[in-house]
Amino acid sequence: MNKVFLTTMMMGLMTVAGANTSSHINVTSDSLEYDAKTQTSIFLGSVKVSRGAVNLYADKVVAKRLADGSSQGVARAFSDKQVKVIQDLPREKQVVEGFADTVEYSSNSGMFVLSGHAKVKRYLCGQLHDTIEGDSIYYDSQKDTYRAVQKKGKYVETMILSNPKSPETCQTQGN
Repeated sequence: MNKVFLTTMMMGLMTVAGANTSSHINVTSDSLEYDAKTQTSIFLGSVKVSRGAVNLYADKVVAKRLADGSSQGVARAFSDKQVKVIQDLPREKQVVEGFADTVEYSSNSGMFVLSGHAKVKRYLCGQLHDTIEGDSIYYDSQKDTYRAVQKKGKYVETMILSNPKSPETCQTQGN
């Protein structure tokens, strides 16, 4: 199957901490539907969205450019798959991975909302540092904060490893 490759200046679709806000957004997918009147793009099949330090993988992404120049998007996975978001911050020796059935993003707020079997893992120096699981996880990329919620009668699960390596320790140990 041929991939559709789109490079665009949809500023703000994936402005996140550590991402270059002037960089292009690169999208590959099996197909693309674009409506110039509504400024809406629908990417289907093996979708990969890349911008700066962030890569998003999904079965379907709907991205809309708003009148104020900001953007919002919704990514979905089908069957037993999940949407995957990876933010690689090499200067901090940190990688953040998010998984969910649906991921929504608004460039106005910098907020990612991971819904449905949501999980966020953070790695420092290549080692798992912490994990958060819940029905929904809200990630504020401008403040670098998380909030997890669970359906009534269930608990949010969190795992934090003791004695994690700091980025400085990684550098001195060559990791």
